[in-house]
Amino acid sequence: MEKLVSAFLDHLEIERNYSRHTRSAYAGDLGQFQSFLSEDGGGDTPDPESVDKSVVRAFLHHLHREGFSRRTIARRFAAVRSFFH
Repeated sequence: MEKLVSAFLDHLEIERNYSRHTRSAYAGDLGQFQSFLSEDGGGDTPDPESVDKSVVRAFLHHLHREGFSRRTIARRFAAVRSFFH
């Protein structure tokens, strides 16, 4: 999944003209999502094709339980949604 994320981040910067700051923020957001997937999956990052809405909802719920603001949760959701779209 890491190679796919890296290619996605390059796409954002080069083809979609996102700023380096936005690319960096998305990298952090997707990194946290990958960490969540690893922890939730017992240490293995699942195949991206196996990630469904319930997994994303669980991630958002996890962020809420951790005390992140709504704005932060919304940005992280936007990053994950963009990656899978």
